[in-house]
Amino acid sequence: MWGLGVPGDRAIALQASAPSPWGQFHDLRWLLVFNDSWLTVALGAVGLVCARSLLDTFVVRQLRPGGRPFLRDALREAAFTSTMLILLLPWAVMGFGVGVVPISWLFFTSVPPVFAIALASGHGSATPEWWHRAPPRGAVLWTAATFGAASLAGLATESAPSWAWVPIAAAVGLFYARAWRGVVSAVALPRRRPRWVPLAPAVGVGMLAVAVSGAAIAFAVVGSRRPPPPQAAPPSPLRRGTTAVLVASGFDSVLSAATSTPTFGLGAGFGVVRFSYRGAGAGGQPLDYGAAATHASLRHLARLMAAQVGSLYRRTGRPVDVVAESEGALVARVFLAAYPHAPVARVVLLSPLDQPGRVYYPPGAGQGFGLATGQVLEGVTDLLAGISPIHLRADSPFLRSVVSEAAGLRGLLSCPTRPAEDLLEPLADALADPAAPGSAVPALVLAAFHGGLLTNPQAQRDVGLLLRGRRVPPDGALDAAETVLRGAAAGWQAPTLPLALYTASPDHPSCAAMTAAVRRWVAAPAV
Repeated sequence: MWGLGVPGDRAIALQASAPSPWGQFHDLRWLLVFNDSWLTVALGAVGLVCARSLLDTFVVRQLRPGGRPFLRDALREAAFTSTMLILLLPWAVMGFGVGVVPISWLFFTSVPPVFAIALASGHGSATPEWWHRAPPRGAVLWTAATFGAASLAGLATESAPSWAWVPIAAAVGLFYARAWRGVVSAVALPRRRPRWVPLAPAVGVGMLAVAVSGAAIAFAVVGSRRPPPPQAAPPSPLRRGTTAVLVASGFDSVLSAATSTPTFGLGAGFGVVRFSYRGAGAGGQPLDYGAAATHASLRHLARLMAAQVGSLYRRTGRPVDVVAESEGALVARVFLAAYPHAPVARVVLLSPLDQPGRVYYPPGAGQGFGLATGQVLEGVTDLLAGISPIHLRADSPFLRSVVSEAAGLRGLLSCPTRPAEDLLEPLADALADPAAPGSAVPALVLAAFHGGLLTNPQAQRDVGLLLRGRRVPPDGALDAAETVLRGAAAGWQAPTLPLALYTASPDHPSCAAMTAAVRRWVAAPAV
């Protein structure tokens, strides 16, 4: 895979010989990203089942020689592998979604269910009774240890120089051999009165049922009992000479008379104004908007931000500061790339979406990489729309603009900008971003989850200090924790689709090339 130019996926490749079902999860993620037609989906799935079944059958027979024919064992292993692929498919697709929009909530949705299914079925390659026999304790421990070893191996390969990658891979392979032996030996131990317990299938189906019903209940409770947001102190009036601060919220946010506006403790000389995903009305007043307005394309939203920044600049006569969170941060980044001479003095991005569009799926029924995965993702988003207030289709203008314009967006956050810029990153989001070269933009790590930093007291204090030109010292412990989490989670992402396979762009475009691509795409008049 490295020879094909797949970037940053050493940690995933290390799982090729991992014990079941980690090996099946490894294969499935490659198939979900690199299928480009229904024929390749079918051939890839058949080839995956055959190759994985033969490999695992060979390994188990080395550990436990028996008199049964090899073909019989291989067919049984093929049935087990096929079942695992079906049980793991929904969660692998959610992991694919992390590659589209890298937020930690999707990682929390995809990886823990896979871990639970693995613990319940880790003995499947060693016994035909796996589906109605609870796994022995030794098999559970070795399956869990394999997850830990694969995570540490990902951290090691992403941190180590290139000359150490092969020795690390060899060491991981030796551990997998020991884990295989531990699982097979645990299954072979005599047990008293084995009971008929269909634990593995129940866990696989139960995780999906719990996820769907739990999400439905949570959305219903939040929607019916959430109190109205508190009113913040009124922002300072936008007089001539005032520094306007444009605040952009994230995905599915709303703007109405009840929406609070953070002041960041700025005091006199600053005026805080909300960015509207619908644009500004007469006199530059931001229009109220509903959640659906945030589903628009990045091109459209960048133009709206340019118009609002221009209006605020003309009213105050001073460059505008921009504070943006999550989707709003991506909109701000596209705006800055498309309008390099915009009157912006300072930018603070909260919960930024680092490296979006790492995978691709074609629009509608079109052909292209991720064809089958896009169809499954569309079904998942339709299901989510049926049980929650979130009605975002996989082919919505926002998501379509992310995957279609990946050549200009994927590495944009690592490029410096003309206005002073700072990033406030929640620690949890390190799980959703692959280990990558350091950004040229200063970043502060906060002990928080994705989103909600606009209402986080510490984040508000930090934003206020940064907008006043003061330095906020980083937390060394949180920085170290972010590095560890980012590297350890690298092996549990979906593989990255090289840009050169589906665009005319090189796989590692320069900052100048990405900025030019965004500018051509937005193609709007100057602010």
